[in-house]
Amino acid sequence: AAVTVGLLLRSEYEKKHFVTDQYEIESPKLPDGAAFRCVFLSDLHDNVYGTDNEPLVAAIRAFKPDAVLIGGDMMVSKGRGDLDISLNLLRQLTARYPVYYGNGNHENRMNRERDVYGDRYDIYVEELKKMGVAYLPDTSVDVYPDIRISGVDLEERFYKKFSRAQMEEGYLEKRLGKAHTEKFQILLAHSPLFLDAYAAWGADLVLSGHFHGGTIRIPGLGGLMT
Repeated sequence: AAVTVGLLLRSEYEKKHFVTDQYEIESPKLPDGAAFRCVFLSDLHDNVYGTDNEPLVAAIRAFKPDAVLIGGDMMVSKGRGDLDISLNLLRQLTARYPVYYGNGNHENRMNRERDVYGDRYDIYVEELKKMGVAYLPDTSVDVYPDIRISGVDLEERFYKKFSRAQMEEGYLEKRLGKAHTEKFQILLAHSPLFLDAYAAWGADLVLSGHFHGGTIRIPGLGGLMT
């Protein structure tokens, strides 16, 4: 019981605190001296750090990115679809940086279950576009001469619990067209489960969320809990 309580308290602590990880990626597709500094955010689910997300915005500002990339699930869509928190954060970000936004399963659920959420998805997309967000549902956009960013909307079957759908060959090409072979191809794909398919499509860098921090694995059994 004490261990369980301790783990729950740690979980609550982690929901209200964040760490930043930095990675430096090199590619022959990027010319020498070219640098594209980006921040990747995903799965905030209406979470607010401090007052009005000020610590998060300050950490992003300190990194001095060229752009912010969004991996989806910025809100919670489980019978409700409050847009205010995510839109407020995005207004702060778009005031300073270009923002590229790929959907997660919660945005897709708002769009799919219109009997529950009405036109909230349409309202959200309209607000994003008013801010100048590059919104990428099954869409690609070129960034600088050497980079392409694509966002794929994965179907509901790829998010089923306690089962794992197989991503058939050609699925991503059907939704996005061919990956760019000369530009550095970034793919915003919300679930990381299908990395082999993303790589086979031609992604040079895949940015995913969905697992909320990691996976619990047991040797011999594999993934237990995300």
